[in-house]
Amino acid sequence: MRRIILLTLALVMVLSCFAACGKKKDETPVQTGEQNTQEEYYLNTLTKNYDDDEILICTIADNAKDGANIEAAVDFIEEAEMLRDLKMEEKFDVEIKYDVLSGNHMDRIRTMAIVEDGADIIIQSALNLMTISIEGSTKDLNSIQSLELEKEWWSQHMIETTEIKGRLFTMAGAVSRFYYAAPHALVFNKAMATNYGLPDLYEIVNAGNWTLEEMEKISTEYGIYNEDLEQYPLSFNTHNTHYTMLVGCGVQLAKVDDDGVISVSHLNDEETKNVMEDILKAVDPNTNFFGDKDASWEVFNTGRSLFWLASFGYMPGRLAETEIDYGIIPTPKRDTAQKDYISCGFPSSSYCVAVPARLESTYAEWIGTFLNGWTFLGQDQIRPTYYDAVMKYQVAMDPLASEMISMIFDSVYIDLNMISNFGGTSKTMGDVLQGSMPLSAASRIFAAAVDSIAADIAKYDALVNPVS
Repeated sequence: MRRIILLTLALVMVLSCFAACGKKKDETPVQTGEQNTQEEYYLNTLTKNYDDDEILICTIADNAKDGANIEAAVDFIEEAEMLRDLKMEEKFDVEIKYDVLSGNHMDRIRTMAIVEDGADIIIQSALNLMTISIEGSTKDLNSIQSLELEKEWWSQHMIETTEIKGRLFTMAGAVSRFYYAAPHALVFNKAMATNYGLPDLYEIVNAGNWTLEEMEKISTEYGIYNEDLEQYPLSFNTHNTHYTMLVGCGVQLAKVDDDGVISVSHLNDEETKNVMEDILKAVDPNTNFFGDKDASWEVFNTGRSLFWLASFGYMPGRLAETEIDYGIIPTPKRDTAQKDYISCGFPSSSYCVAVPARLESTYAEWIGTFLNGWTFLGQDQIRPTYYDAVMKYQVAMDPLASEMISMIFDSVYIDLNMISNFGGTSKTMGDVLQGSMPLSAASRIFAAAVDSIAADIAKYDALVNPVS
């Protein structure tokens, strides 16, 4: 009976994809027999090697999808998430349960990581997970041999930027829909671009010429800013603007060398300072709008800004309701010498995973096996619905925007300082770029923060070089 339910749900999910994407129905990708064969093949390579009948996952409510209650799903993305859980329960004869975070998240995360009957897996933001990792509460993921981190459903870039001396404690991957909502982009008002005589933005991007200089020109030379009308070239969600602009210009906020030594980019670094000065020219806080996600969206949605910058997580519901004819492009490069456009991942969203350190090795290997299959299905089930159907065929209103989304998702970046804010450096840079602190004052703060930066880095050194 359960197998029949699974087949029925798979059909429902595909039909729902078509229904939800009516305006571009003929182009919507669907699951094929070949994909299903690949799914069966991969899952059959995984073997349950521990006598356990329950998996407990500690995470936020939006990630907790009880497959047994699939009739309560409100959309086809939830159906995909629930179908994933049902398939894993069927394959491994195990029940997936959720401990849903509420109230003080960090207290609950700590508790579920360390108590004997706590969580087997914790899915949260990289920031929160690294906090408990530094406290010694999570395992080195590289020590779990069954966890195939080289697979495409894990962020290979995050391994490159957060692994320290071969040790890795937090990993981004297809454990939740938010993995496909993490990148940032610029949404632009097509009518405003035409009315002000702007060049074709898609052509500029494809030619590799979408740079800070080009953004500055658009912001200053076309007369878009109008104080009386409260009209702006750009409307920014302040929650993550500084990461987005700096990362887009190729700044690595933290680097880890082969010996595990961490260095931080900040205002005492001349190159970072120069990039910030260039960003301030291109995005002058005096002539552009900075506000929270709702305020920045309101400015764009009422036709009062050319651009709106936000993560893809904020876009589907808002853009589905807007009357604005819009396009989508990446954030700008620093200059034409920079090879690729780079998108900042949203570091505070719940698409990262950690495994509690208290799990003994045999059980941890079973959890690694489970995570492989579960995250594989996260890509196999959720990606076709959230990324392919919603992002590329609903959020993207034209084929060129869909191409831009592919470009953006191919270059998502996150590093240690985006997670850890060493010595307050990331926050201070954000204050400068959002206009609440002059660059000169920030430079003085950075000069005084050398000891606190070193102290924060030392916590990571203690994590990878524990005192015996």
